[in-house]
Amino acid sequence: MKHLWKQVAPPDGGLRKVFVKLVEWAPALIVAGVVWGLSAPLLHHTPLTHDHPTHLFKAWHFYEKMLPEFRLRGFSHYWVFGHPAGELVPFGEEIWVALFRALTFEQFSWMRTYSLSLIGLIGLIASSAYIFAKRYFGPFVGMISALFVVWDPGAWAQMGWEWFMRMGVWPNSLGVALLLLSVVALESVMDRFTLHRFVIAALLVASSLLTHQITLVFLPIFLVLMCLDRWVGGRLRASSIKNGFAAVVLGAGLSAFYVLPMVSRGHLTIDLGVAGVPLENVGERLVDERLFHGLWQVLVPIGFVGGFVALKRRIPGAVFLSVGIGLFVLASTDFAFTVLHLERVLPLLTKVEASRMLVGAKVLWFPLVAYGMSLPFEAFWTFVREKQAAPRPFFRTLEWRWVAVWGLALLLLSPYVPSAVEKLYRAQVKKTLPPENVAFFQDLKQLWATTRSLREKDESLYRIAYDLPMHDHIATLAPVFDDTWIYKVGYTPTQTFVQFPMYFDDELFRKLMVKYVVSQRSLPKRSFELMHQFGDLRLYRFLRYDGRPFQLEGDGTARVLQFAPERIVLKMQGTSEGSRLELFVSHLDHWRATLNGQQLPISPTTAKGPHDPFLMAVPVRDGELIFDYIPRLPDVLGRVASIASVISFGGWTVLRRARKKGDSPPLFAQRTIDWLRDKRRTLRLTGKARVLALALSLLALGGLLWQRTQSRTALVSTTSLFRSVPAGTLTLDEQPCKETQPLVFSCGSKKEVAAKWVSGLYGSHLCMSAPQEGVLAYRRTVRFHEALRGRYDPSSARGRISVRFGQEPPLVVPARPRDQGQQFLRFDTRKYAGTDRELLIEVHGSALHCFDFYWEK
Repeated sequence: MKHLWKQVAPPDGGLRKVFVKLVEWAPALIVAGVVWGLSAPLLHHTPLTHDHPTHLFKAWHFYEKMLPEFRLRGFSHYWVFGHPAGELVPFGEEIWVALFRALTFEQFSWMRTYSLSLIGLIGLIASSAYIFAKRYFGPFVGMISALFVVWDPGAWAQMGWEWFMRMGVWPNSLGVALLLLSVVALESVMDRFTLHRFVIAALLVASSLLTHQITLVFLPIFLVLMCLDRWVGGRLRASSIKNGFAAVVLGAGLSAFYVLPMVSRGHLTIDLGVAGVPLENVGERLVDERLFHGLWQVLVPIGFVGGFVALKRRIPGAVFLSVGIGLFVLASTDFAFTVLHLERVLPLLTKVEASRMLVGAKVLWFPLVAYGMSLPFEAFWTFVREKQAAPRPFFRTLEWRWVAVWGLALLLLSPYVPSAVEKLYRAQVKKTLPPENVAFFQDLKQLWATTRSLREKDESLYRIAYDLPMHDHIATLAPVFDDTWIYKVGYTPTQTFVQFPMYFDDELFRKLMVKYVVSQRSLPKRSFELMHQFGDLRLYRFLRYDGRPFQLEGDGTARVLQFAPERIVLKMQGTSEGSRLELFVSHLDHWRATLNGQQLPISPTTAKGPHDPFLMAVPVRDGELIFDYIPRLPDVLGRVASIASVISFGGWTVLRRARKKGDSPPLFAQRTIDWLRDKRRTLRLTGKARVLALALSLLALGGLLWQRTQSRTALVSTTSLFRSVPAGTLTLDEQPCKETQPLVFSCGSKKEVAAKWVSGLYGSHLCMSAPQEGVLAYRRTVRFHEALRGRYDPSSARGRISVRFGQEPPLVVPARPRDQGQQFLRFDTRKYAGTDRELLIEVHGSALHCFDFYWEK
């Protein structure tokens, strides 16, 4: 298929050259034309549905607030109690939009800049699909594949126009596009090593890792599948493996300054994982042609045909694509959890949405579909070639009866063609942009003009709270217009930071330093004063506003001297023994507190009662109290790894060039090389020994995995109260619970309390679970520590949690609504620390859906 154009080219030398060049560029030009046709409306239109406003805010924040301070990531006060910007999720989307901001010399508004970045992204997606398929099947198949990708309607978590343009979830598309280009570059460097190819491959790997976390899963799988494809095809050489893995290692090293800190902070991110569809349903979906949502059904069997023919012809890449599809489809099911129970070995699987694994299958599926669709064209070209070679004998042997039958069949089908083509065009080809003028946007633009003028006249610390519909994310765009910190009531897109409350509450507003509230409803006059109304929106002044970002327990006063993003300075005066300051800033392990140069221990404190232990508290005395946001060990190691990668690559390049010129390398370098070669010869194993070592290693690994998957200990906290439950201390509806196996309790008649993988509204969690119609009681005399921590993920607003220490009155926490997601609790027990007392915990109703309690030591 790669050279079919040349088979039908004119025989004349000059004309043939022009023809071949024209048809070589034709597929790319056709793809470019389609991309322009789809994206041209973005020149005067900016999508603002769903997640788009948040991506635009993050790009603005990165370009306007982070880069001027020479920061790629770090702490920011713009959302809620502050958040680690660009630390918990890759900042590829920010860099992508900021790149267009720089390339246009800031001549366009941020709205229009964002639209231009989407045009560029559509072009990148089409280009990556074209280059990827062209690598294996040639430009014609690359063209078909690219057209399918840009026309793909898509669906939830499966990319495509719906997911990318309407839902605004495009960073994963950006990451996958760069990953496909990385695969092509890695294939090239595995074919033949050149320094140019090697550098491009490493840079593409690094850029894909810095763009979206899905690459962390896809990249190693793709690399192994590429090696498998080469091994099956007899093209695998030791140099191929060495070159490919070296490029990946260099790319990973270059991105280590970000990737290493990110993967070490899973405890700070929401568990958004979804187990996937039941394994037994995959066969039904294949037969029903519903493997990919929104995909034209006839493409499923065509993809199978393309894969079969590619494997039969032993086309390089056929094994990679075919096996990869099967592997990613399997990964999109609950196989890993219901069969293998890998969540007990890798608790980080709670961060992975199995449904997104279909993206990996989809990007490998399209080239095979395109190849299957190219086969009729290949047959036609073969027919044309035969006609050119021997026209007369061909027509003499042609069976005109069959030609007549086919002609009649096409004639009878012709009445159905217009309606079928029209439906296909509407469903698969025609693409419309989501509305730019989404709900409240025109009203908000007028409101933001007012809030901007308020911000310019007022230098105090404050936020604006937006009380809009739960999943209306347009409010996250506000800082781009008025440069003011915000709090959004409800869920925030790309909200991976667990320390984001979602509820409407006066006490929470006070600690958030909320000064103004935007709402579409009437708010009580006891706490809110109406200032202006803009269409359906009302701007209120919050009467309980307190511009102090702290609360002082005990004697003394505190005054803010500096409140920068990563440095907060307060002046303490008149304090006494036992004085304690609560700082209304998100508690992260980056923060270090010092008082007069002496480091202080930082403890979590809550936003309201026992709810949301997201803030910081320190013991204080007179002097200057400083909070600094400093690098952690993973940050330092990541930076060292990135710098070491650059230095190592530079040194290797110098040595390589010296060898090519015939120069001898420096003496220390030559001695190091000789020492490594001697060690490699010493450790080299024979062929049989290698096979035996590999078999034993796999056997040991399999045994270890089997043993870990049988254990439930990873399903709850390492200090969970349920890891040690003496007889009689746990009851369900007053019936004693007996531990039948670790973290599994049988309570009365067929009722069970157990550690499980439990699905919630915002992902799944590892926790304890019990029947929600009961009352679970944990009563035991224990040694108290500084605080008792708890968490629960309700299935409704029904139920409560009651905690009693000794003979004191119980502390009762009503279960919050399901749309508030997983909740975190902290009960301060400092005054009982080190003593033995009775602890009674009762969990009722919805809070039993998913819960755990543990000591903070």
